[in-house]
Amino acid sequence: MFFAQLTEREQDIVRQCMNAVLNSPYVGNFEFQTRLGVDRQALQKIIKTWPNLDDSDESSDAYLAINNCFNEVCHGIKIPPDDWSLWFNSPMGEIKAAYIKSAKDQSDA
Repeated sequence: MFFAQLTEREQDIVRQCMNAVLNSPYVGNFEFQTRLGVDRQALQKIIKTWPNLDDSDESSDAYLAINNCFNEVCHGIKIPPDDWSLWFNSPMGEIKAAYIKSAKDQSDA
């Protein structure tokens, strides 16, 4: 359960990533589940349970959503600089650092 190991700030970054992927135009409906491992409805449900996310099972929707939304923001979708502040209150470097930390926490588990 790596989510619980993140700081409150890092957890908020996770929420921002999930919100950006869910609500921005950067991942189309036809490819959403393929890229994220969950559909829009499942991601919306996960966000509504915030901050009570249970990512203890690697096949759970929460685990997939956290990891894959992080991955999309850091390595997939290209958010134009002018749109960045619509979705994030952190620079990309801080988001990548939280993603790396979460990936390390997963591999240490």
